[in-house]
Amino acid sequence: MNFTGTNNSNYIPITRDVGGLQYQAPQYVVDNVGNVITRYPVAYVSGTKAKVKAVFETSAISDRYIRGLGPNITGGQILFPSQKCSHESGKMTYKEIKADIEFTNNTVDYWDDFEIKWQFSTDNVNWVDMGTSKNQMYVTYKEPYIPSAYGWDIDGHGEETKAYHTILHLGCKNAEGQNTGNNVVDIIYNDGFKFVNNHDKVYRADGAGPIKYWGAPTSNPTIPEYYWKTSGLLQALSGTCGGWAVFYEDVLRIQGIKTSTISTVTYTEYVLSSSDLTKLDSDIKSFFGNEETNVKKLPPDVQGYTGTRSDFFVKKWNLNSTVPFVMNEYENSNPSDFTLANGKIIKVEEQTGASGQGNIDPRSEFENHAIVKYNNKYYDPSYGSAIANDANSWETPALDGFGSIVFYQKEAKKSYVNWVGHLNDTSPQAKIKP
Repeated sequence: MNFTGTNNSNYIPITRDVGGLQYQAPQYVVDNVGNVITRYPVAYVSGTKAKVKAVFETSAISDRYIRGLGPNITGGQILFPSQKCSHESGKMTYKEIKADIEFTNNTVDYWDDFEIKWQFSTDNVNWVDMGTSKNQMYVTYKEPYIPSAYGWDIDGHGEETKAYHTILHLGCKNAEGQNTGNNVVDIIYNDGFKFVNNHDKVYRADGAGPIKYWGAPTSNPTIPEYYWKTSGLLQALSGTCGGWAVFYEDVLRIQGIKTSTISTVTYTEYVLSSSDLTKLDSDIKSFFGNEETNVKKLPPDVQGYTGTRSDFFVKKWNLNSTVPFVMNEYENSNPSDFTLANGKIIKVEEQTGASGQGNIDPRSEFENHAIVKYNNKYYDPSYGSAIANDANSWETPALDGFGSIVFYQKEAKKSYVNWVGHLNDTSPQAKIKP
């Protein structure tokens, strides 16, 4: 049996999560003893009609009427109308035809089993059952939004938005029955991404996972570029904050949501301010003393910026305003406390803090972080934290402090060290754009 239509205006071609190829018709095939050979997912846009074609093996020697009875929706039972089918070489073909009623307009829907009961008749009055087809069916809120231009410098996406199986599954299953854009966005996030008690929240449609934020809780994971993209996140089952942000935004785009954006969080847009730089120089002199020449300030990692890099520290750290330097837990391999010649100790103060998707203790200091903005609210899918009604409502519970990173080297001792210039308080300190 084939489901068909005009791509992305009513029928939505679904891309496989692994490999990037689209599912092809026929989407449902059984053998002559009823064993299911093929059962592919199918998707349509709300307010449109499903269209099917079916071929049946038969021993009949005369023409038959065939029809399909679908599930009940708001407008009644979906019916694939009766048509007279001729037999040829042991087969009867039910020619491509639309259902009699549309999927409910501007309403998300989902069936794990979209059943069509197929029947035949010799007189178009009395009907006999001859089998039932069952497909996963996804119905999106609106026509998918797939921008013609994309790229890191345009919208944060490094690839075209596609209707991956998991993208449709997370969107339609969680937002089933929703009929306003705001509810679609919020409920997909709250039911699909936000933590309650379970940190293994997001799984691929085939059950693989959980999909993780920064993979295993270890230092220095190798992060290839594909961890920043939806396609890579679905294959690797892990992603960076940027990967999670574009992944969630792709879920929204396939539902037809056009006005979400990727927001970038920094401390002071990658480079320390002059006042912070003055404070950093003073803290290096007072803390390291005669060893200040062993400390090197680092430039931003982001191309195009010059100066001393700015960082922020995600909860939870044991930070103290009187001790401005702590060990960096990401760049160092197996960091441990060490004592300077002047007796001052640089400690490992990173604690088990904010859990990420599938990871109870992900990396916790960054130059930047990616979240999603919609309707002036902020969504952080990589951490699964609560929806924030404004930028500071995201920042205050998420961050412990702000500063930079320096490199200390004395003979064989080499370590990356965090400078904690400011502890977080309830005032806005991070830069979140837009």
